[in-house]
Amino acid sequence: MELVVDANILVAGFLRSAVTRELLLDERLTLYVPEYGLTETERVLTTPRFRRRLGSLSASEVRWMLLI
Repeated sequence: MELVVDANILVAGFLRSAVTRELLLDERLTLYVPEYGLTETERVLTTPRFRRRLGSLSASEVRWMLLI
């Protein structure tokens, strides 16, 4: 199945271990994210508030995870 994912879904997948994360990691799905969605997700996740919630990942680590 092919799905288009927006920034809110990506951020939710990073922050909570729930169904959203499971779907994002499901190899049976082909996910597409518009470039602006990746840019927005990176902007949100690299703010100090969210980086603390992610275990103090560096901004470059967040970017790397988005590119996988």
